[in-house]
Amino acid sequence: MSRFITYPSKVNKEQDPFVIIVSPTKEDIEKTERFLQTSSIDFDVFLVDDEQNDKEWLDYLFDHSDHVLINSSSSIRLNVDATNFDSNLIENLEKIEQKNVDK
Repeated sequence: MSRFITYPSKVNKEQDPFVIIVSPTKEDIEKTERFLQTSSIDFDVFLVDDEQNDKEWLDYLFDHSDHVLINSSSSIRLNVDATNFDSNLIENLEKIEQKNVDK
């Protein structure tokens, strides 16, 4: 079962893709929720907003993540590989889904 995870929660890494979405809008979250309801695989989706400044928690997330998707308007600057999603968040999630289905 897919799940959204927010600060300060941590979860044990499972086989599900561990995706961080940085600075999602309310609309992004709603679209992601709809996508997860129809996805053929489960996701662990961490939501990180611009006000998040707990370095320990962020380090934990980035150390365990499979994918980092960041809104290009985010004020958060990352020292990890991340994909800017702008208006194509769902397209990026679909690519992650397809990679995992093809495994």
